[in-house]
Amino acid sequence: MDATAKSRARTSPPRTSSPLPRPRRRLVYSAEDDTPSYLEGAATAWAGENPEAGTAVVGELPSGTWWFRVQAIRVTDLGKFVVAETSPTPYTVP
Repeated sequence: MDATAKSRARTSPPRTSSPLPRPRRRLVYSAEDDTPSYLEGAATAWAGENPEAGTAVVGELPSGTWWFRVQAIRVTDLGKFVVAETSPTPYTVP
């Protein structure tokens, strides 16, 4: 082990907990809010860990503009947090 590796080994804190679980992704939507958020009570069309394997079906929506976005939510002992999200996308139902 060279001096740099020894120095890193001494200064790195020991890992005392397991890694955080993967965030749960949600497809949320709203007609009233153009920035829908799961944390603020927006309806959820889909939830899971792997969006590529998920399918979302939203029932019949009344006419108007609806806003959709995907959010990655992490749950910890401190509460729920949005760790990533897409920009809201509008969809108009005739």
